[in-house]
This record gives sequence, C-alpha cells and structure tokens, in this order.
Amino acid sequence: MRFSGLAGVLLSGGLACPILGQVNLVSNGDFSDGLSHWSTWISRDGQLDFAAAVGGGELTVSGSDINGGVYQQFDVTPGWVVTVTGRWRSGPTLPDAMWAEVLVINAHRVPVDGVDETDGNNSAVLLYKNDTFSGRGAWDDAIPKSAPVKYQASFTAATSKATLILKTGNTGPATLTATTFDDIEVHAVPPAATMAGLPSGFAGRTYTFPVSNMVSIAQSPVSRNIYAISNQANAADTRLYLINVAGGSITTSTVSGLGSLVDYAQGLTFDPVGNIYISTQYGHIIKGVDANPDPAVDSFSFSTIVVMPPLEIGTFHGVGGVAVGPDSLLYINSGSESHYGYLSNGSLEVFEGRLNARILRCELDGSNLGEFCAGIRNTFDITFRADGKLFGVENGPNTSCDYAEEFNLLELGNHYGFPYKYGDDFSGSDSSYVCTSVGTAGPPPLPGGLVPTPAWANYGPDAKPGPGQTGYGDGGVYYGFNPHSSPDGVDFYEPQFMGPAAIRFPAEFDGRAFVARLGNIENVPTVGFDVLSLRLDDANEGFTCNRFLVGLGRAIDVLCAYNGRVYVLEYNQQTSATGPGWGTPSKLYEIAYTIATQPIIGLSTNAITRSADYTYNISDDAFTVSNAGSGTLAFTVDDDESWLSVDPSSGTSIGPADMKTITVSYAVAGLPIGPHTATITVSDPAALNDPRMIAVTVTVRTVRPDIDQDGDVDVTDFAHVQACYNDVLNAPPVPACADADLDGNNTVDFRDVVPFLNCLSGAGILADRTCDDAYAP
Repeated sequence: MRFSGLAGVLLSGGLACPILGQVNLVSNGDFSDGLSHWSTWISRDGQLDFAAAVGGGELTVSGSDINGGVYQQFDVTPGWVVTVTGRWRSGPTLPDAMWAEVLVINAHRVPVDGVDETDGNNSAVLLYKNDTFSGRGAWDDAIPKSAPVKYQASFTAATSKATLILKTGNTGPATLTATTFDDIEVHAVPPAATMAGLPSGFAGRTYTFPVSNMVSIAQSPVSRNIYAISNQANAADTRLYLINVAGGSITTSTVSGLGSLVDYAQGLTFDPVGNIYISTQYGHIIKGVDANPDPAVDSFSFSTIVVMPPLEIGTFHGVGGVAVGPDSLLYINSGSESHYGYLSNGSLEVFEGRLNARILRCELDGSNLGEFCAGIRNTFDITFRADGKLFGVENGPNTSCDYAEEFNLLELGNHYGFPYKYGDDFSGSDSSYVCTSVGTAGPPPLPGGLVPTPAWANYGPDAKPGPGQTGYGDGGVYYGFNPHSSPDGVDFYEPQFMGPAAIRFPAEFDGRAFVARLGNIENVPTVGFDVLSLRLDDANEGFTCNRFLVGLGRAIDVLCAYNGRVYVLEYNQQTSATGPGWGTPSKLYEIAYTIATQPIIGLSTNAITRSADYTYNISDDAFTVSNAGSGTLAFTVDDDESWLSVDPSSGTSIGPADMKTITVSYAVAGLPIGPHTATITVSDPAALNDPRMIAVTVTVRTVRPDIDQDGDVDVTDFAHVQACYNDVLNAPPVPACADADLDGNNTVDFRDVVPFLNCLSGAGILADRTCDDAYAP
C-alpha cells in the first residue's frame, strides 16, 4: 500500500511483518517433515542403489544408472496459471552424464514405477531441466536461475489436479550422482484479464477524469482518502483530485490551494500523520500540511520545502517517485540526464557532485537532502514494503540499447549500475548490447572498484522477452522486465494494513507487488500497457511474474487500498507507441474482490501425520475450523475410517477469530503394522470452498529387529540379520539388507546382535516396544 500501512506498524516499532497467506499448493515443500506427502517414483535403477532421503530439511535423490525421484499431487483451479519455484544443487556431479528435471503431469494421473515421464508425453510438461552435458558443470541456486537446458516457470492447469515431479538421473553405470531439492513452492493465480472480462469473483468500476496526464495516486493513512495528481506544464493547469470511491459510482472533487507551486508533478505520497508530499520533474518538493483536527477530513496548507538546483539534477528524467520511510525521512527518485550515460552531443553525463541518477532522502521539512543510493537511471516509482524495505521499478535505456527494465531492492550505499551495467539474461548486470543512438558502442566502461548491485531475476512466465524478441540473448533467467516496457507504478498488496470490512483478494495475492507498465514510447513491438503481479523470492532475489490486467492504455500508477481493492491509474488511453490516444482523458480502474460475501472454510491444518506402536493407542489431536469469509459458516465434520473419530461433528463460525476446536481421537491398537490413511471432511454447502479435507496418516510401527513385521522378534528375524552379515568392516549394506542394520551405523556386523538380543521375545510373543529405543533413528 502506498505508505498507509507503515503509519500503524513500522513507526510503532514493529518491523517483522511476514508475507501473509500466500498458498503453497504442495505440502511439506521444505521437507521439514521428511518425505511426508511425497511419494517415491523409480523409472530405472540399474545398480539397485536408488535412494530418496531427507536430511537437514533437504531432499537428496541419488544413485548409479538411475532415473526417478519423488512426486506429489495437488489441487488447482482449472485455467489458472501455476508457477513452480525452489532450490536445487548437484553433488556429486558426473560430467556429461547426469541431469535433473522439474515436471508436472497436467492431468489427474500420477507416475508409475518403471515408466519414464517426458515432456509432452501423456500430459507431462517439463518446466526446468539442468544437466552436465556439453561441458555444463555443477549447479547450486534457485531452480529458475540455474536451468540452462529448459526454462519454463509455469503451466496453465487443465484439470482440478496436477502432479509435481522432482526427478534426477544419470547414464552411469558405476558412478553415483545426486541432486538435492529444497524450498519447493507451487502457486497459482488467475490468468491475465481485461476490465471487461475479470476473473470469477472480481468486479470492476471505471472513472474517466476530465483531464489527461494523471500521473500518481496515493492514500492518506489517517483519513483513508485517495488522491491523484496530474502532470501539466503550467501550474495553473495542475489538478489534485480527491477521489470518492464509497458510492455506487466513483466521483472526484478538485483540491484547492496549490496555486502556482506545482508544475510537471510526478510523485505523490503521505506521511504517518496525513501530510501530503508532491514532487515535480524539475526538483521541487511541495508539502501539504493537514491542519484539520478531524481525522476524517483533510485540509491542506501547501508550501515548497525543497528546491533542487536545476544544474544538479537530471532534468531529462527529473525527480519522480517519493515515499516516506520507517525512519520518518522522505525518499525521492532523482533520474538521470542521459538515457545510457552519453548526452546527445556524445559527451559523458556528469555525476560527481550532482543530485542526478540517485535515490535521495531528506527530513520531512526538506532539510538535510542527501544521497541514499546511486546508479539509478530513472526509478519512476518507489514504495516501502511492510518490513521497511524500499523497492523501485527502473526504466532502462531507450531504443537501440535493449536492456531490461529493472526491479530493485534499494538499499543504503548501493550502486545499481547506471550507466555502466544493466539487467539482461546473460549475467543480470551486463553490457553486451551495442547502444548506437549517439554513435558510441555500448555504455561507458565500468570504473575500477565499482561493484554494481544486480537487478532481481524475473522467473516469468510473463513480462520478459523470449527467443527472437527485443532484448533476448541466451535465454537464461531474465533480470527485469521487457526492454522499453516502462514500469512506472509499484505498490504491495498487504492485508495487514487493510480495514476490518475489506473484502480482500484471494490469499495468493497477499504480499505481492503490483506493477503498472506505461508501455513503449519508442517504435518497437508493443510491450507493456498492463499491470503485473509479482510474488517475491527474497532469499534468491527473484520473483515470479504474472500479467494481472491487460488491454489498458498507458497505465502509470497502482494503489493497493485500505478497502482491499486495487486502483490502476491510466495516464491516457493510447494503446501503442504510434497509435492514437495521446492527450485523451485519463482513467481510473477499480478492481474489487466480491465473493467473500459467502462463508469460507478456514482450517488450521490440511494434514495430520502420526505414528503409533503396534497394539498401542495414541493421544488425541486437535484442529480448528473458522470462517475466513463473511456471514455464518455452518459446518459438519466427518471421517471415513472406523479407527478415527471427531468431536464435535458440527459447529458454526462467524469470522476468522471465531475458531472452533475439533478433537481427533484414535483407536489404532488393533491395526496391523504399516501406514493407514483416513480423510476428515469439513463441509458447508454454502461455503465458497466447500468441502475442505484433512489427510490423516497413522503409521503403526514395530521395533527395528522385527524384520518380518509380525510383532515378535524371533529366529526368523535373526536369520535375515545373519544372511546380511558383512565380513568387511564398516562396509555399507546392499539395499535389500538396509533393514538389518539394527544399530543404524550403516553396516551389518556383530554390533547389530546387541539390539536384536535386547528385543528377542520368541515366536508369537509381542516384543517390548521400548527395546530398541537406544537405536531408533
């Protein structure tokens, strides 16, 4: 949200604001619970040493002459765009002989042992592939950033279920290889939509301003009023509008008092007490002090608090986006004078001792103006996330210099490359394209000792060039957005800052960044003219990118508002660089989610996993049911196995805080050894997401020396240990003898006799369930 949330959280001392609610469609993607929810699949195991094991919260799949991995089926909405991310690394690595893949089966089926899964075969889709062939070496990174063979971040769900496969293999036959997977996440959002065809559950309204060139939108954190301002050459023509969204239709009224203070307005923001700040292209900052004691009413008294010397700023791009930070300082984008470091006369742009090509900051009274970070060409908009981190969207060079438009985490003292380095798909901060608009090949050389901070990686699937498109190089992960697409507005969808009556977007949008792209000004293939949503991967400095709204004119700003809605500001209605529409009236689009008028079943868990000793019962579990929507949730709870019971079997909830506890009881003492599954179903036919299921798995276990798993420990069990006895000290057992390693030291030898004797009970006599506790893994 454009600052409004920071007033109540950051400035009260709370900086730990996690991203809320985003829905990972797979369970246990971080393998913190072993292989729970994952199944092993083996296509080939030439040396009988295939292994899929979890250690340290990571999955490692290994073996010699193998092909296989693990899989998990998940639920998804047909037609939604599904992205898969995570981390992987190879090791040990075999040159020219090993590979790793991430696939999905875009259908209801799951893999079958002995049958390979390949791209395009029987609804299988290969998303990522890496290998060591053709001289490629080891890898260790986010999966999208280290997949040089195949890179396709997403697929469109064809049915209500899909299956994710994590696969590795080698051509062996004698050398073991391994691939380690971790932090697997699967997310889904609706496909890109137009205002006339929004996804199910969304609704829109449109307002047409009486003027063109509306440039920035912001919301007061005190009054909750929304404002937008126009970019006009003459101060007399500048319009600051108060936007009323409460009625059946959107209306506006003009705010008075600006007089001759504002021409070429570009940025708009608020501080925590409701004062407004306006930036102009030529370096003026105007502050409107709200003197009205009524928090619901704004009454601004305007004055200029900053005047930057024209010779010290880059007036070609000028001063743009502004934001108030958690440190109660005003942050200001000050763009460059040139478009890639050289002026129109061929000379280099000067940076030393100037205010151009930087993010600046000052006190809220305009004093102590200074540099925050540098190497900025034109970060048209900047915004703070709930955790106090500052992000900005960077406009890259003009045509004939086809680098990426960047998305950057802006931090104190960093240099972001301009004019020496730009984002692309080679290294994330490269200078390989020739920039010829003033007859000079390439950006200026990088000064010695300068280490630019690269842009964040765009995992896709949208807003990045592909083969044959402008800016495409080798096809690796792309560091930014399409060249010349002009990302101008950015804001975060953060429900923790929204009102209690807000009907919020589906949880997958929680914490996403929305980016408005103005579209190309140069005469290149049309790109932009849309709004993107980004799910950020902070750990790996990347993001998945989905087009949210298309079919727009020149979208210049976006606001995630207190009422849970998203507002998109259109500069004018031009839809291509050479087409008509420049100078046409600006528009405001409101996108609201509406279906929360229904109750929504909210569960505290979607899976319960327990273990039980043979012939013994286990303690109860509990989960909660609540209404994540509106109205009253009237639910029933059922189970499908006689060894499981729930109490109570029904209840009601009127909201998220009205949580009803359901006790789960077990009668597993009579169950045979092995895994047992059941399903708890929570249902309300009136709920939007009816029904919801909880998968219950209880594994009845016996002691380790009970090799044949019949409950006793006798001579039959010892015969297996004896057959597996290894005369070679410390040699690992073959796979068929792994269960004879009773003391867990990776060999079958005389030391395994001790736990066997501890548990020896005799035929038909139940072994003491504690006899192997000292050796249990």
